Amino acid sequence: LGSYPNRNSASQAWSGLKDAHSAALDGLNPNISQPMLSSSNQSMFRLQTGPFVTRMAAQQKCDSLRAYGVSCLIVSGQ
Repeated sequence: LGSYPNRNSASQAWSGLKDAHSAALDGLNPNISQPMLSSSNQSMFRLQTGPFVTRMAAQQKCDSLRAYGVSCLIVSGQ
């Protein structure tokens, strides 16, 4: 759902998404991780949600979010 410069920004983004799209995100929780980006020494906090039972379920949720103008990218579980 996005990458942010700090955990607080990622949490605020999730809160904003939940407020604006509560029906589309109902039952989902945020997952905020801090991967090291290979292109720089900057750490970015990645905002994700899931897991989904199937890739198709993830795709359907992503499509519903895109209909509201929310960026969405499906990634494999880690």
